[in-house]
Amino acid sequence: MADRRGDAALDKPMPNNVEAERLILGVILLDNSTINQAAERLKPDDFFLPSHRRIYEKMIYLYEQGRAIDPLTLQEELRRAGELEQVGGAAYIASLFDGVPRFSNLDNYTRITKGKSMLRQLIRAASQVMTMAFDEEEEPELILDQAERLILGVAEDRIKQGFTPLSQVAERQLKHIEEIAGHGQLITGIATGFKELDLMTSGLQRGELIIVAARPSMGKCLAADAEIVLADGRIATIEEIYRSRAARLLTLGDDFKFKLAAPSAFVDDGMKPVYRVTTRLGRTVVSTLPHPYLTVDGWRKLAELKVGDHIAVPRRLEVFGTTRWPEDKIELLACRLGNDDLTDSDAKFIPAEIFQLTKPQLALFLNRLFATGGWVVLNKGQEPQLSYASGSAKLARQVQHLLLRFGIIARLHRKEVKHVGSRRLSWQLDIAGECLEALKGPNSIAGGVAPGQPPCGPDPERVEFDFECNPFRVGNPYAAFRGRRPRLLNLALSGPLRHVADLAALAQSDVYWDEIISIECLGEQQVYDLTIPETHNFVANDVCVHNTAFCLNVAQNAALRPQHHGEKAVVGFFSLEMSKEQLVNRMLCSQARIDAHRLRSGMLSKDDWRKLALAVGELSEAKFFLDDTPGMSVLEMRAKARRLKNEQKALDLIVIDYMQLMSGRGRVESRQQEVSQISRELKMLAKELNVPLIALSQLSRAPEARTGSRPQLSDLRESGSIEQDADVVMFIYREDYYKPETEKQNIAEIIVGKQRNGPTGNVELVFLKQLTKFEDKYREG
Repeated sequence: MADRRGDAALDKPMPNNVEAERLILGVILLDNSTINQAAERLKPDDFFLPSHRRIYEKMIYLYEQGRAIDPLTLQEELRRAGELEQVGGAAYIASLFDGVPRFSNLDNYTRITKGKSMLRQLIRAASQVMTMAFDEEEEPELILDQAERLILGVAEDRIKQGFTPLSQVAERQLKHIEEIAGHGQLITGIATGFKELDLMTSGLQRGELIIVAARPSMGKCLAADAEIVLADGRIATIEEIYRSRAARLLTLGDDFKFKLAAPSAFVDDGMKPVYRVTTRLGRTVVSTLPHPYLTVDGWRKLAELKVGDHIAVPRRLEVFGTTRWPEDKIELLACRLGNDDLTDSDAKFIPAEIFQLTKPQLALFLNRLFATGGWVVLNKGQEPQLSYASGSAKLARQVQHLLLRFGIIARLHRKEVKHVGSRRLSWQLDIAGECLEALKGPNSIAGGVAPGQPPCGPDPERVEFDFECNPFRVGNPYAAFRGRRPRLLNLALSGPLRHVADLAALAQSDVYWDEIISIECLGEQQVYDLTIPETHNFVANDVCVHNTAFCLNVAQNAALRPQHHGEKAVVGFFSLEMSKEQLVNRMLCSQARIDAHRLRSGMLSKDDWRKLALAVGELSEAKFFLDDTPGMSVLEMRAKARRLKNEQKALDLIVIDYMQLMSGRGRVESRQQEVSQISRELKMLAKELNVPLIALSQLSRAPEARTGSRPQLSDLRESGSIEQDADVVMFIYREDYYKPETEKQNIAEIIVGKQRNGPTGNVELVFLKQLTKFEDKYREG
């Protein structure tokens, strides 16, 4: 049987206190000045009895007309409206004086009456919610949003009105303008902290949707054939990952350790000039000039690197699959690939299924491969060196990668060898130093390999890789510490305190600092990029490569600096891409003016620690609230923003990073329609909460094909109705991303392409990338 408790509750009398209502009206008749006190809290609808409601309305009307509120004038107004008999006639008006104390507690009467009114509103709201839930005419998420709006509307004592007389709005605006004039300030909205931008916009205005748009990743991308290892051991190109729109791949954390992550965005960047980077170990990757690489001094774009610089490459990639093959099939394949006669070797490669083998079976494959095609010699330093060669460049690179899965670093280089009276090109892998030390003994891939020559057959003894390989070389500024990693760790633990954390992290890291030996232009190629949440980097071709500071700076400035009303802003920041921790790291770098890389690595001086402590104190006092829930919908944001405003009794700014990572409501025909729906709902949210709402948005690829690559409003049109919904549209443009030789290094243009109630134009800011901070181009002092 259905539960009817809700219906039964509606059969009870509505909460009310008629006597408190009558006393309020009586007090006002005795002392007309008390109507101000009553009007601050009570509206006519707060009275339970219709007769009391009509009497109170007429009292307010008489007061607004500047007329006395006495029994005679009140009766006359009620008679003129045809309502005197409905309220009980002249006798009831006269009875309002009965029992009114000489010293009345009007506050207490209004509090009681308002409380009963709120309970009645709550009951009505709950009844509406029950009706919507039983009818099931809307999606559950939409019903929940409407329920929350109704309940919070009661708590905030909202009154939804229809048409409002122009006179009321004009009077409010006149009062607002008078207040602004009294302040003597040009900034009437939330100040961004950037002087020229604030002068152009008068600050961020309440109820407005502000779109800040830029090209995704700002030109950081890789060639379509860049290879990436996936969580199941497979190797996929970045183009294949872009087309599948799904992957779990390796990313490097701030602790220099690799972990698995899934991209949050897949970007087609079209045709762009690309450059091939080759390292001392023989690893190569093809990228655009703006694409960053990890150096000991932090992430630096390729345009800033040169031959001789050191970049991070993986020291180990511990990724293995679950596929199993018959062992004899593995051994046969390894022997065929290892027996390289150089006649058809260009066509040789390791089948894709091998990369998904379990760890023991992959170890067996490598053992048999080296037993067939490997040899041991003494190198120039008279140290033993294990080598493997093939006429197939692809096969040699595949072997180099598979060795990394066991922590073995091998150097790949080209070499000419004699073959049937001529010389042929061969690709050789060399393993020496600490790696080779770890491979000594019966259980090693060197087992069965003849000294000084390739073996003639496989080693019959099965081998498991149960060793730990620790080669390590560090680029500047740690050149003096080159050598074995245990030695570096000992130096770190016994060195100066401010270097210990940094060196220890490097010594125990998953990266090797490899030297760039060439950077070659390859012309234009199709390029792609992946956005990795939190870490913003991934491993491509066994090289570590990298992927919104302006809006974070705006939000930070608003929360830390007094606004025109004298108070600091309450800010809600929704981050759908970066974690709360990473956002706070950026804010600390910006506030303390500490290099981001030094902060991540912990290599801080005493002065850095002092500035960091001050920054933490300043940020702790800010009313800045973060939410990093991924894939959030506008319904969820609205609920969280309402709750924040209710808890803080104020909300001055909302920032969303970024719009394209939000999810829409219901089923839509295309992503364009979904983004259009999201932009409309964000505009409604800004108006409902009466706050400026900044939403970051991606631009189309149109600027890439345009001379100068400067963004413009038409670039937003492919993203649905964003342009028409927005009150303000700003673009972030950095010329040095597209023209590395430009004189405008580290200059960011904020292009105000649309402002519904103000001028448009450009503002130049300085971008301090090491601090992830924007600043005015011309600063005082």
